[in-house]
Amino acid sequence: MNRKHPASHWVALLALVLLWGSAFLFVSIALGSFSALQIAGSRIIIAGAVLVALCLAFGPGLPGGRRQWAYFLAMGITGNCLPFLLIAWGQQHVPSGEAGILMALVPLLVMVLAHFLLPGERLTRRRTAGFLLGFVGVVVLIGPQHLGGLLAQEAQLARVALLGATISYATAGILAQYQPNRDMLQSAAGTLLTASAVMLVLMVWAGELTPPVALTPGPWWAVVTLGLMCTAAANLVFFWLAHRSGAPFLSLSNYLVPCVAVGLGAVFAGERLPADAWLALVLILGGLALCQQRARLP
Repeated sequence: MNRKHPASHWVALLALVLLWGSAFLFVSIALGSFSALQIAGSRIIIAGAVLVALCLAFGPGLPGGRRQWAYFLAMGITGNCLPFLLIAWGQQHVPSGEAGILMALVPLLVMVLAHFLLPGERLTRRRTAGFLLGFVGVVVLIGPQHLGGLLAQEAQLARVALLGATISYATAGILAQYQPNRDMLQSAAGTLLTASAVMLVLMVWAGELTPPVALTPGPWWAVVTLGLMCTAAANLVFFWLAHRSGAPFLSLSNYLVPCVAVGLGAVFAGERLPADAWLALVLILGGLALCQQRARLP
């Protein structure tokens, strides 16, 4: 049965796509002055401070109980700390558009993990074919001619790091099915608060808590935008939309985010992706479309 969505849902979806898709460009700008750890840590800490303040001021306050905070810690690491760090590190060596293309793999990996971890989510022939098509896209993007000496090349290792970020995001997607707290603002605030604590410890341990001495306005504003818009605001829009529109409508973002990342990288950063990157984008999105097609009713 088709369901018509109001204009507010489409506006929210467009906003979410722009927030997620533009994050790759802002990471590239921030790398001009900040390290990968500083970028990941700063955006998480900024977003965590904003969401905790909102939760205390307008929400039910922070939750209690060890079980909830253990869950928030797991979500914070898999959904924020690890992927943000891997993406920022990987984008030191590959264009932001390529990073965006690889993120389209997340729903395919969620589907595979769900087959083993969630009851009733079995891999069908169509889903298996879609995953294999997406995997071919990854091979095309990395380059089969480079697979033998993968770890010897920084650009290829960066792509592996970005692939690790997609696996981490997919793991967070599975963990989201087990959340003990159903309050959206509480969940977002608790997750980013624990993630902030983890990143703060890492930054102190690595000696990267203080900002660079020679700090230009561009990277500074890029980090602030990543925290306020691409992390805090994106979380709020995501939870608002997920609560009202459902997963099928929200899944449209999987097609649009890579396109926004590629487009913004080309317009504002002058990136020119090679032909194999475009082929990889077509293969990955084709695999995603194949997985999401519904079988015809007899």
